[in-house]
Amino acid sequence: MEEVEIESISLKCKTLRQLFEEYGVSFIECLRVDTEGHDFEILKTLNSTDVRPREIICERKHMDGTFNCGARYEELVGFLHQLKYSVKILNEENSIATLSGPPKHP
Repeated sequence: MEEVEIESISLKCKTLRQLFEEYGVSFIECLRVDTEGHDFEILKTLNSTDVRPREIICERKHMDGTFNCGARYEELVGFLHQLKYSVKILNEENSIATLSGPPKHP
């Protein structure tokens, strides 16, 4: 596969909790995350909220560097298992996590 250069930029960010509170979100059917290898950093903020999306689709192909999937991906899978998600590979780029049991929301 051809190497593609990824440009790094700085952005002002909000946690999932901040977004959920700002927009009054109490339930999410499907959360889609694609942040070029930083998906785990985003998903870790689920710990600070009571909202649990029924499904999470996230990119896995850049989890351990450009076009690499390894230990960080396995760490993400372990984290999602702790939150009661089952995780499956969706395709060569993405995984899908499905919540076991009813979705958690206030």
